[in-house]
Amino acid sequence: MSQGNETSQASENPAAQNPGTTNSSPWIRDEDARLTTGGGRYTDDIHFDNEAHMAVVRSPYAAARIASIDTSAAKAMPGVLAVFTGADAREAGLGTIDPAQVLNRPDGTPMHVPPYRTIAEDAVHFIGDIVAVVVAESAHQADDAREAVAVDYEELQPVTDVEAATEPGAPQVWNEVPGNVSFLFEAGDGAATQKAIASAAHKVELTFRISRLTACPMEPRSAVGLYKEGRYTLYTGTQNTHTVRAFTAKQLGGIAGASVGYHLATHGSVIIAEMESQPGYHTTGRSAAFYAETYGNKYIRPLTIASKSFLCQSCWSCLSGGQGRGRILAVRTVDVDTNLRL
Repeated sequence: MSQGNETSQASENPAAQNPGTTNSSPWIRDEDARLTTGGGRYTDDIHFDNEAHMAVVRSPYAAARIASIDTSAAKAMPGVLAVFTGADAREAGLGTIDPAQVLNRPDGTPMHVPPYRTIAEDAVHFIGDIVAVVVAESAHQADDAREAVAVDYEELQPVTDVEAATEPGAPQVWNEVPGNVSFLFEAGDGAATQKAIASAAHKVELTFRISRLTACPMEPRSAVGLYKEGRYTLYTGTQNTHTVRAFTAKQLGGIAGASVGYHLATHGSVIIAEMESQPGYHTTGRSAAFYAETYGNKYIRPLTIASKSFLCQSCWSCLSGGQGRGRILAVRTVDVDTNLRL
């Protein structure tokens, strides 16, 4: 539960600065000429001699047990340098991805942190979950060998809707998380908010439903990794440069006991560079980027607004402290966020 408001500020959009234009006016973009004339630079433009290319085998099921994986045919194909499964990754000392923050469950106990491995070993939990990695001398050879990896799945009943996931008897994403509720976070004065809503002259109740989504970058997740004399170099497109750099430096200080960060498609390139003693390269295919990237959230947000008097259609001014300042008594919202793949 929370109370608060939001404020906005003028952007650098010329339409916002010029009173003679409207918000629907086009932005003046500085980068278009460079991007449309071949002047952009992408990860796929960066190459080194003697590259090792990585391709990943992904689960076609949203929920399944991995009964067996046979990599013998893939290993025998031309140009293949190595094939890794979840068991291989564990035996090599690669760790799991841990959350940045551990919150409490509704009963007050710490949330369950599943052993989220970058290469699944016993089970898969979303379509596109990585079950094996192929490394070859060329991207085409890696792709061909990926098709030769035989995985035997025991399909389970998935649940993909946030409301259905919390109903009694729903399939469990993780057996250690009854009811599929990972954590509950509350902020604000819940008692005071409830009291204000109960005594308010007017109440507005709305439920916002934001469908599941995925990112669609101009270049899918790509990476080139180098390793030489204990030093890693990672080339990748990211909007979080310093965090990726710090995380990589912390987690990849040697393969033994290392915990692989964020996404195997990124950090796998530097792992391969060290293990194969040659530059590691990977680009996620467009289809895989669509269904297997880390974006996948769905939001359901019930909202209750308590006010002293009736709110007009332009009630945003009331919430933002405009002419209706003082009319809003309390705001209560429940943010139900799901990413059932994890």
